[in-house]
Amino acid sequence: MKHMKSVTPVRSLLLCLTSLFFSANPAAADYIGSTECGTCHTEQLHKWQQSHHKQAMTPVEEIQLPQFDGQVFELSDRTIHFIKKHNSYLIREQQEGQHRDYPVRYALGFYPLQQYLVDVGQGKLQVFDIAWDSRSAEAGGQRWFSVNNEPDHDSLNWKHSLMNWNSRCASCHTTAFNRDYSPSSGRYNSHWTEPHVGCESCHGPGRKHLDWALGKIANAPQKGLNYLLSSPQNWNNRQPQPKSTGTPNVKLDETEICFNCHARRQLLKNETNNEPFSETSTLRLLEPELYFPDGQIKDEVFVAGSFLQSKMYRAGVTCSNCHDPHNNELTQPGNKICTQCHSPQTYDTQAHHQHADNSGSACVSCHMPSRTYMGVDERHDHGFQVPDPMLSLQLNTPNVCAQCHQEASSRDWLKQQSTHFSSKGQPNNLRRRTAHLLADLWQQKRRPGWQQEFEELLQENSSDFLKASLLQAAPLSLKQPELAQLIRGEPSLLTTIAINQLQQQPAPGLLESTLQQLSSSSLKVRISAYRALMPYNLSYSQQQRYGTLLTQVETEYIRAIELNQDTPMGRTELANYHLFKGHTDAALKHMQEALKSDPGLLIAALNLADLYRQKKQDRRGLEVLIKAQIHHPDNHLLAYSIGLTYVRLSQSEPALQQLKKAYEDSGQQLEFGMTLLVAMNTFNYDREANALKHELLTRFPDDPRLRQLIYH
Repeated sequence: MKHMKSVTPVRSLLLCLTSLFFSANPAAADYIGSTECGTCHTEQLHKWQQSHHKQAMTPVEEIQLPQFDGQVFELSDRTIHFIKKHNSYLIREQQEGQHRDYPVRYALGFYPLQQYLVDVGQGKLQVFDIAWDSRSAEAGGQRWFSVNNEPDHDSLNWKHSLMNWNSRCASCHTTAFNRDYSPSSGRYNSHWTEPHVGCESCHGPGRKHLDWALGKIANAPQKGLNYLLSSPQNWNNRQPQPKSTGTPNVKLDETEICFNCHARRQLLKNETNNEPFSETSTLRLLEPELYFPDGQIKDEVFVAGSFLQSKMYRAGVTCSNCHDPHNNELTQPGNKICTQCHSPQTYDTQAHHQHADNSGSACVSCHMPSRTYMGVDERHDHGFQVPDPMLSLQLNTPNVCAQCHQEASSRDWLKQQSTHFSSKGQPNNLRRRTAHLLADLWQQKRRPGWQQEFEELLQENSSDFLKASLLQAAPLSLKQPELAQLIRGEPSLLTTIAINQLQQQPAPGLLESTLQQLSSSSLKVRISAYRALMPYNLSYSQQQRYGTLLTQVETEYIRAIELNQDTPMGRTELANYHLFKGHTDAALKHMQEALKSDPGLLIAALNLADLYRQKKQDRRGLEVLIKAQIHHPDNHLLAYSIGLTYVRLSQSEPALQQLKKAYEDSGQQLEFGMTLLVAMNTFNYDREANALKHELLTRFPDDPRLRQLIYH
């Protein structure tokens, strides 16, 4: 089937990864501990001692857990006992006539739920899936419950890699965390300076600052700290007021620290969390599994992505305008938190919110709708959007009005209510257009004129987060000069997304621009450039000009992925690196280990099967893909790969069945339809091929690729 490659819609899936990177943190000797900080900063220490940050993680020896009184929690396949034995706490799991006791080492969080870390050996701590609801009994709390029993979420075994504390949770629940994983033994020797989020988790190591305060060193930049965090502006009815205490020596916006934990991210450098977010992490953008197409939160995304979409962020509002960073409480009660900026005479009135004095009159009810995670944990959306229930009906996204009004799902009711809205409450047309296009792109729809709409929205949106999300959702959508300009620009959210386009749009101009970014000041940009360049054979002149840079960045890249081998994605990334280097045996080993750790990791299954294809072992690859389809029954790329494997094995019926499934599950994308058509012709299914040809020509009458395939 020699023409099959020419219509393959994905050149390679080997680079379609989101990676977690890690390197060693500063020496623990540079950290002095929160208690030492509090000898001078007494008010801040007192606030912090009552905070969620202080109680982010607590050794069980320091607290009482009266709920460990022998209570039993029944599940369909196992029974859990919560036991106190002498001065220790145990979780006993009974399953299939066997039982095992797991020692509890730490409590994770404290309100509205508390989870527990159990020791499973070799330094590995796992987050147990049965948690304590610490709300009051009147609120439905004071009970054990399963955090996995959420709508739209598959049950997850607590021993799964995604429930591993060392790699998934620790850096945001401790201070100065060091994962310290040994790939040869599979053992963790993780350590930290404080088992909670202490002062130095945000402000950085305090040794030099203490020496400066004691007069041991003079003229220390930033008073001996890595950075001084910017103070929030005072706001008065939408006008920022300058600080009266003078201009501090500001070096870093505080969001660069807060986002380190309050974001859905991939680490690039370290796990100390006191370095700039933009230099150490890659932020996850609007993606279907994380957000709704109108930007509302869906999965746990931890604030940053929604806040970056907001007018508040672009106006200069920052975290501590609303939240006291030391006790985590709001700085003002109720609507006063909003009327710092928004005139209460205009906005805190029934004329504006159209509700009597009840929950509907609270600003957050309409502008910060909440979503519940892990059964009881209510989180507010920080996009501060104006409610648009008609858009919600069109896109099937959460409708804030429906939180209180069941009838809000009725189009007629909404039209009737719209007469009460002021002119300022009219729909945001830019938001609507962006949401509709993003929804289409996620569903692989390309309506007439979408390309022009895409380019206009990139210009009109002022949020880099939204622009980068659009570009990520529409690869090959920008012309090469525009992409090259984005690649060469100052490091931003858009830069790395533009660089990634090189993987699907090989072009000399893009290649040269990406090579130039190997010398970027941003580690994030350098690593993205190296990954995008890996598949390319560079010319002699390019090797002469960029060889030294390539070697330097390759060292950074290898160090990062080798230190992340404790995660299935890290294993997959390492396998891909070895594969591009021609080390097929090493690549095979790492891909097998990745799937062993996470049998549902789709990218590992696809890559392993492709490696078997290269080794002419298609039957082994087919076994891998069929097992993966158990976890991903509706994934069109998986069906496509299975179909092509059957083609190579000359098994016509299952080949056409899977390729047809890929075409249908992809929303009848042209590329998959063309592949199916080629397969039908190859196996002499003439009647079916003629019917599909007619269908494709009807739907895509002017597509040059289709016409070339059919008429040439």
